[in-house]
Amino acid sequence: MMQQLDKWNKELEQLSKKRYKRMDNELYNAYKDGLKQLKLEIKQYIDAYDSLSFSQRLQVERQLQVATQINDVINEMGGKEERLLRSFISDEGTQGYFGTFYTLEGAENIQLNFAMLPEDYIAELVNTPVAGKRLSTRLYTNQSQLAKEATNALLQGSFRGEGYAKVAKRIGEITEANYKQALRIARTEGGRVQSAAKQRSYVEAKNKGIDIQKRWLSTLDKKTRHSHQELDGQTVDVEEQFEYKGLKADAPRLFGVAEQDINCRCTTITVVNGIAPDARKDNETGEVIDYANYNDWAVAKGYKQAQPKPVTPKTVTFDGFKIMDQTDMKQAVGDDRYGQFVNALNNITDERTKQLYGHYGDRIEYEKVINTNGVSSAHRNVVKLHDRDFTDRLGKPALQTVFHENGHAFDNIGLEVLTGEKTYIAGKKKIKGRKGKMVEVDNIVSHASSLPQYNLKETIKRDFWQYLNGDLPMYEDVGPKPRKKADKVIWEEETSRIYNESRKNREAFLSKYKALAKENLETYGALSDIAEGTGYIGENKPLGTGHGKNYWKRDGKLETEFFAHVSESITVNPESYQVLQEVFPKSIGIWEQIVDDIIKGDG
Repeated sequence: MMQQLDKWNKELEQLSKKRYKRMDNELYNAYKDGLKQLKLEIKQYIDAYDSLSFSQRLQVERQLQVATQINDVINEMGGKEERLLRSFISDEGTQGYFGTFYTLEGAENIQLNFAMLPEDYIAELVNTPVAGKRLSTRLYTNQSQLAKEATNALLQGSFRGEGYAKVAKRIGEITEANYKQALRIARTEGGRVQSAAKQRSYVEAKNKGIDIQKRWLSTLDKKTRHSHQELDGQTVDVEEQFEYKGLKADAPRLFGVAEQDINCRCTTITVVNGIAPDARKDNETGEVIDYANYNDWAVAKGYKQAQPKPVTPKTVTFDGFKIMDQTDMKQAVGDDRYGQFVNALNNITDERTKQLYGHYGDRIEYEKVINTNGVSSAHRNVVKLHDRDFTDRLGKPALQTVFHENGHAFDNIGLEVLTGEKTYIAGKKKIKGRKGKMVEVDNIVSHASSLPQYNLKETIKRDFWQYLNGDLPMYEDVGPKPRKKADKVIWEEETSRIYNESRKNREAFLSKYKALAKENLETYGALSDIAEGTGYIGENKPLGTGHGKNYWKRDGKLETEFFAHVSESITVNPESYQVLQEVFPKSIGIWEQIVDDIIKGDG
């Protein structure tokens, strides 16, 4: 009967599976992004190719140029691939070493003072050549082969007149094969390094006086090699090797023979005092040490730092009056308007907004309401409102502006919560200085939505571009105008195509949505403002409302206005929120992330 894994080894096995799945997801996304860029290069080349003369099509320079472009894309993809695989393999090795001591203490209840791994040990294991090739060499070889095959597929397909769809499909298949090869390398190398590290831990345990042996444990299903089925259950001393028909190895994946090592799913378990894993007490102290799981055990032993536990936002029993009574809003707007706002606040259904007001509503300050036609605003956490903000008017339901300006205030409060600063230096930017020269200055932001980790401005613009134009590349995807004449021709043709198609799409958008906004500006007012802010429409107040094109030239305006528009629409204008969700799906997700982070910051 096959030896089963005990619960401690099963836990380690599950940790490895989860780690592999995370790596696989990230690797898949890296290949998906790379393939998307490859297809862009392919389309540009084929579109230009169709207009060339026969002699131009045969020019070596043009072929070398596309080969270089493809190689650049694959090199970038390859860099991500190597970082992901190295991290995964290293973590597998670390678990292989410390996992032995975890199972000995858990299953055998033996307390051990074991040595920390030398700093470079795992790195040396990862870099150990296999069949004469280091990990980096094998990955580079795969990337080089992918670049070569992709280039050949493009050149041959173009010459045969196969068209974009057929060439793109072939290159997609080539890329998928390379991705699967990377996964095979990850599985095999992760297992090799884990086995080698586990072997070291076995030897160290024996040197501490433990009567320990190792036993081969196979996965017995149709996929398992016959040789490894034969090895299942074989038990040897830790310094000895497992043997099968003249082949010897310290552990699975360490034969040094490809047909025995690649995709091997076997492992080893410990046999202590001649008995396979079961529970027993420490022979010296009689104590049983209970660790909840491997990570807790690793932290307790001091080899691994405790990971911060997810912060659960404070549970807020929502009472709008209790929250807002702590502000000066009643004094600023009067009893009737105050009651009107808080009653609306108590009726909102969005849990994030409730949490936001519950945690930070008492930080908002209000200026006294004045009965003028001035502009309502929020400066830092101070909100200035007007009489008309509490009544229905063209394009805005009652209280929409109140929730909008409060959104700006929360955006500013959020910056202080997340950074500890009222303003924050978010890198550098270039501006025109004296005599027209460009100078580099600090990029100072005052709202959480402008923090660089959220990349909200770029996401808003890309969301809107894709809503307008589908898969049409953005200008920044094409890059700056190249210097070489041949490259310029391709670049100019592509940018001209983008201009012509995007103009048609823009006109179609305006025709459709101007008619809709004319009938119902409340629903489309926020879209009008943000569309104006992206710069892709080219009109002031394109659907009937907006800040004006000059307003958006100031840094951070697009992000904070989007934050405020979502904050307003999610509370009192659900139809507008639905439109924003449709047009800006990824940006809405970032708004949610920012709000979640601000709430957690009060944990």
